[in-house]
Amino acid sequence: MGHKEGKGFTGHHHSKKTKKTMSDKKKGKRMGEKNTSWKGDNVTYRGLHKWIEKNFGKPTTCENCGKTGLTGKRIHWANKNGKYKRIRKDWIRLCVSCHHILDKTIKNLGKHAKRRAT
Repeated sequence: MGHKEGKGFTGHHHSKKTKKTMSDKKKGKRMGEKNTSWKGDNVTYRGLHKWIEKNFGKPTTCENCGKTGLTGKRIHWANKNGKYKRIRKDWIRLCVSCHHILDKTIKNLGKHAKRRAT
């Protein structure tokens, strides 16, 4: 079945076999640093968190208080040191309340360090 000029593939569907073949061919290509849109350390806050979730998974248990069964906005990947690197050991899975406590601690430590330096 051909397609009309200017209509593209509209109204047609790929078979499951074709979809799998296309998916298999794309795997590993132009992902991460191979992608022409890769920003490295210049990534946005949201972009980095998307990368973290994709590469480290979706947590369900808070590593601080032990709450389990957490999903969606109730659990976060939190950066431990405020440097936001793509290194697993720099990140921890926290529930919202533990994440807020960590962020306040990091922020306060930063203020104290600036005071000592002046």
